[in-house]
Amino acid sequence: MRTDSNTAAAVLIMMLLLPLAGCLFSREIAHTRRDIEGAYPDLRLKRQIVLNFGPVSLATIRWLADLLPEDEADMAAVYLSDISRVKIGLFRSENPLALDGFDVDHIGFDDDWETAVKVRDDESRVWVLYRDGEDTVRDLYVVVLDEEDLAIARVRGNLNRLLAHIMEDHIDLTRLVGDGT
Repeated sequence: MRTDSNTAAAVLIMMLLLPLAGCLFSREIAHTRRDIEGAYPDLRLKRQIVLNFGPVSLATIRWLADLLPEDEADMAAVYLSDISRVKIGLFRSENPLALDGFDVDHIGFDDDWETAVKVRDDESRVWVLYRDGEDTVRDLYVVVLDEEDLAIARVRGNLNRLLAHIMEDHIDLTRLVGDGT
């Protein structure tokens, strides 16, 4: 039963500390939202939540994850060690958006962002952009827009190493390269 009380205490501490350790605004997320609203003057996006987790709040989350006995918490702590900042924004459209004619190039990103994926289908638009530096992907920016919602996420860190950890934990590499025979 001690493990259950430790888990409950860790969750309670996390719930109390996270609002204090993170920021509830991101200029970058707000800029992307304005770009999308500017492309459609009739579109009104209502903010659901915006969070900006920096090194202090991520260190707190890693520390709390280390306290938890579950294997998934250990994995999360390892993954978070490669991340230095996370920004998240979720918005709801006050009026349904008809995506017809909305082109994926309407969002303006700085020239140092490279496009990894653009998706345009009947139901949604998706942009996945990245920035590299020092032989690693250091930033990932994802924007997902559908008729009712806009989700924006930016992750900064050593994303190559993060991907290697994820693949090590979740992908059977012998299936990809064969059994060697």
